[in-house]
Amino acid sequence: MADPVYFKTGFMNDGEPIFARFQLVVYLITTVEMGSFLVWRTFRKHVSGYAPIFAGVFFAGAVFSCVIGLAMLPLTIFALLFLIGVFGLIPFVTAFAYFRSGVRAMRIPRTDLRSSARLAGVVLGATLAITLPFVVSTEWERVVSTSVNTLISGNAREAEAAAHRLKRLRVVPAKYRGEIENAYRRESDPAKKEFLRRAYEDLTGDDPSVRSVIFD
Repeated sequence: MADPVYFKTGFMNDGEPIFARFQLVVYLITTVEMGSFLVWRTFRKHVSGYAPIFAGVFFAGAVFSCVIGLAMLPLTIFALLFLIGVFGLIPFVTAFAYFRSGVRAMRIPRTDLRSSARLAGVVLGATLAITLPFVVSTEWERVVSTSVNTLISGNAREAEAAAHRLKRLRVVPAKYRGEIENAYRRESDPAKKEFLRRAYEDLTGDDPSVRSVIFD
């Protein structure tokens, strides 16, 4: 929510986020991890039978959080000069929390499971935590990419249909919103320019004409 530059724009960045191309898959994996963590913390007694699977999800979350933290580290070190960089260390704290939860899940006694079955559960949990968000994000981005291309390059009827489709999808990654904004800046036809302005405003709530002035 406080991300100012990495995956979405904020007070430190009015342009494209540094990791814009990974925004959707990162958000999806984060959602799966946080959702699993909340379920585990709230209903541990009820889901303890699936402890190895939860452990796998948490171990995957620990690795994932470390990767995010390392990717952010160069800018984090620089931002530490202004104190705000301390927030860039949060992924490492998150990784510790997930790893500790994974270890605790593995320690739950299960006499009916052999070590091979526990390991299979861990692998299954880790695979699901990463693979499912990746598959969903790939398909989602395919639909969004096609719709954005049609919105920018299609005829009036196709562009209108693409605008409605994007509005229904609601979640449009930053890099595709940037493509619409760039197309708005380049467009010379007043009617098409106004259409792109309305489409962008419907998706983001921002007026691209104002952003264009700031950008310039």
